[in-house]
Order: sequence, then structure tokens, then C-alpha cells
Amino acid sequence: MKKTLMSSLLLGSVCMLFGCQTQFSPQEIVANAAETHQQPDQFYIESKIIYEGEEAINLFEWRNQDYYRINIVESLGQTVTIENPEQSLTYLEDENIALISNNHGEIVDEVHYLNDFYQLDDLYDLDFKLVDEDEWNGRDAYHLLLEGADEQVKLVVDQSTWMILMWERGPLRTEIIKFETNPDFDGVFDFEVPTSAEVLHLDHEQNVLTPEEAQQLFSSDVRLLTDDYELWEIYVLSEEEVMLEYFKDQSPYVVMTIGETQNDTVVENNELIDQLELFTTVDVYELPGETFVLTFEDEGNYYEVFAEDANVTVDDLIAFI
Repeated sequence: MKKTLMSSLLLGSVCMLFGCQTQFSPQEIVANAAETHQQPDQFYIESKIIYEGEEAINLFEWRNQDYYRINIVESLGQTVTIENPEQSLTYLEDENIALISNNHGEIVDEVHYLNDFYQLDDLYDLDFKLVDEDEWNGRDAYHLLLEGADEQVKLVVDQSTWMILMWERGPLRTEIIKFETNPDFDGVFDFEVPTSAEVLHLDHEQNVLTPEEAQQLFSSDVRLLTDDYELWEIYVLSEEEVMLEYFKDQSPYVVMTIGETQNDTVVENNELIDQLELFTTVDVYELPGETFVLTFEDEGNYYEVFAEDANVTVDDLIAFI
């Protein structure tokens, strides 16, 4: 880090001589971007996520002091989420399902997707460099390059709000297309669930089941898997689907969903079937952040096991089931 410190001192000297605009070191800029509470409490943002050069997800976000809305548009369709102190509503357009829960008067605490989703703590061991202070889509911005032995991260940070306007790390790139700090919110937080949609109320008190109640939803025995793990709670998702949360060593460990209808996303995985001859078909896939999901079928039911703890490996999931 001595190299980074000397670079920062040199930059400060150059700014004193030639009148650079910034009063912050590259490290301070990243630290300010990480402090999400410093960012505006009302805005409109259009952004996109690009993976390996191909645009994958488009995001549209609105926020004021009490309301938050995000539209996520991807190849599978659109998801709309609206949060306010009274309730949380998520509508999955492709599945025509609405999920509603009670917020019990709590003020919405969501922050902007880019600053919240990408944890910046693991970047502080890299060498920081302020490359430029050029505009980004009409906003004054800091352009930074963070480098290590086998790592390179590019960041563009808004000078007035500390919002991350662009992030590039490996094959993943996110960038803001449009950013307004005082938008017109007229009607944007109004949303009517289509009358044809299936509505699921996720209020905690109304949807917690006992193991006996969960079993009664299914025509055949289901695996509740309580041995060696603490079955924390069971939630009903629909008339034929439940979600179970398990703890290990008093910490959240995995979440398992059980459904009675066939899961069309389950595909054969021969490597895992060799270890799990008990089950008909098995599939495993990885989510961003190196967390894993394992799915299988048994006795006419499908199971999806999601690693709630980032330290849970595929072998741990196999041991669990």
C-alpha cells in the first residue's frame, strides 16, 4: 500500500500546483461510495447489467423518502417491486404472480441496486488510481482504476451523490444510462395487480406452518430433514408448495422449497446422480456470489435447496439432503 500512499501524495501535490478539482483521494472516493447512507433519498435511475459483452438485465428505479419501486426487465420477462411503509408488493409478469407482505409501518430502507449489490470491502487491498474526472451521461464523475496481481476493477462515481455510475469487474459490467435526483413521481408508485394474477400473501403470522400442517399439503410423504439441522420455520407459498428455513450452529444455513407439481427446470446431472442414487433427477447451479442451488425429485415431489450461507458448498448441500 506504500505505492498507493505515494501516488495519493503526488496527486495532491499536482493538484496544488495545477488546480485539480478533486479534494478526495481515490480511497476516500471508494469509501464514500460504500457508505450508502450518503446517497440521495429520492431519485430515478435507468441502468443495465452486461455480462460478457451481452446486455442481460435492465433496471428502472424510483425512490423518495417513503416509497421505492424497481422494474427489472430481462429475457424471462419483467418483475415489478413497490415498497412503502404499509406493504411490499412484487409482481412477476411472466408467471402472473403477485407477492404481498405487510411492512408494519417501517420506512423503506432499500438503496440503489449498484451501490448496495456490489460490496466494496474486498477492494481495499488493490492499488487505487484516479484516472480522470470526466462527465458520465452529463454528470461530473470520478473515473477510477483499481488493480492487483490478477484483478482489475473500473469504477465511475458521481461527484455530488457518490452513486456508482459504472462498475466493471471481469466479465461483469453495470452502467447507469439515466440519473435524476429530483424526478417527477406522479403516478409511478401506483400499481394494480391484474385480476387474472395469483396473489400470495406472505405475512409471517399468516403463513407459518407446523411440520404436520406442511405434510398435509402433499399426497405423499415429504422430506422435512430435521435430523442434525434446526428446522427454523416453514412457510406456505401456495396450495402445493412450502418453503423451509434451516439453521446450523444457530445461523441461517439453507432454504428448501418443496412442491408437488413437476419442476420443469430439473435436468439430469450424471455426476451427482452417481452420489444420489435415491433420487430420480438432480441438477445443481451456481448463483452470483458463489452460492449454490441443488434441485431433485423424490416420491413425485420436487425439492430446491438454496445455500443461505455463502460458505455452504455443493458437497454440503449433498450432505444436507
